[in-house]
Amino acid sequence: MVTDAVREEMDRSFSRAIRKNEEHIGTMMQRLSEENEAFADNLRQQFTDESARLMKALSWQNEQEVKSFVEDLKGRTVQTHSDMEKTLQESFNKALLEVESYKKKRLDEVEQSLPTLLLNISKEFLGRVITVPEHEKLVFESLEQAKKEGVFSSSVDSKTVRQ
Repeated sequence: MVTDAVREEMDRSFSRAIRKNEEHIGTMMQRLSEENEAFADNLRQQFTDESARLMKALSWQNEQEVKSFVEDLKGRTVQTHSDMEKTLQESFNKALLEVESYKKKRLDEVEQSLPTLLLNISKEFLGRVITVPEHEKLVFESLEQAKKEGVFSSSVDSKTVRQ
């Protein structure tokens, strides 16, 4: 049988062992908490560093894409401008040719109707019909006079404009 003294000694020994274990567990918990906090701080720092690195890489990549887009846009703008300029020049040249063609056609019509017109005018004003040589002379004199006065010159020199 266990005596009261032994029991008391056992209780004190158990109490000391429990306190020592509690102290040891407290120390271990404190150390574990500090290690966890250090691990969390390290993990936060790694996350922050990696995030900064990724943001820098994304920023550089975006900058390169924007530069590429701007260069492409510049090239397309220059090409569009060139295409428009070419189209306008072609349209302008075509219009000049049409004007020249129309002018020639109208002058041919005037030239065709001139003898009849002059015959009618001379008959009306002169009271007589003029001969063909007189008629030719009057036509050539009138045409020469019209040329000197600039009646037949165009306001735009097509050779200068065509470049």
